[in-house]
Amino acid sequence: KSGVCLMAGSAELLLSPPPEEAPLSLPAELRRRLDCRLLPLLSGGYLMSVIDRSNLAYAELQMRDDLSLSQSSFGLAAGVFFLSYCAAQVPTCALVSKLGARRVLAATMLAWGLCSAATALVRTRGQLLLLRFLLGFPEAGFYPAAILTLSLWYPDTSRSRASTLFTLCATLGTSIGASSSGALLQSLDGALGLAGWRWLFLVQAAPT
Repeated sequence: KSGVCLMAGSAELLLSPPPEEAPLSLPAELRRRLDCRLLPLLSGGYLMSVIDRSNLAYAELQMRDDLSLSQSSFGLAAGVFFLSYCAAQVPTCALVSKLGARRVLAATMLAWGLCSAATALVRTRGQLLLLRFLLGFPEAGFYPAAILTLSLWYPDTSRSRASTLFTLCATLGTSIGASSSGALLQSLDGALGLAGWRWLFLVQAAPT
């Protein structure tokens, strides 16, 4: 129950209009709400983005054999993500400025969650390349939208601390992704007739 209340409070805070500029200082109660609701929500989203972009490396253990992919084809699938990710950086930053961080955060998380989950359904090399390429576009928009949200809510005196905790999730995402991916590949391989790598994408995309 407490977890549901926390997520509801986080969503309410994120959906409420941010100030036009961050205040010079934060009242203790507002800072507590930001630290307990807004920051965990943004950090959790960043953690999931790192997991969803890197889980292909762990899926390779089973995926290459199932799809009959060569090592070069799999390397191309891993790298094509960054082509769209880099290409979308500037346009998504402009989109954040035009539409606002709230809309971009919601849209990007939904889009990359669907792309990541759909990877579990691929049957061919072309399908895998297409989904990895599409995944880069929504993931490129999350980070600038999250940083903008933090800059609007946190003043200069607290922003560096909040940003540090937020970016720490990149390291946590790598660690959690590695340990959970290995466990999923072993424990769910063959469950309901699906290979472990398919479960990997489905399960790790579900929280997003």
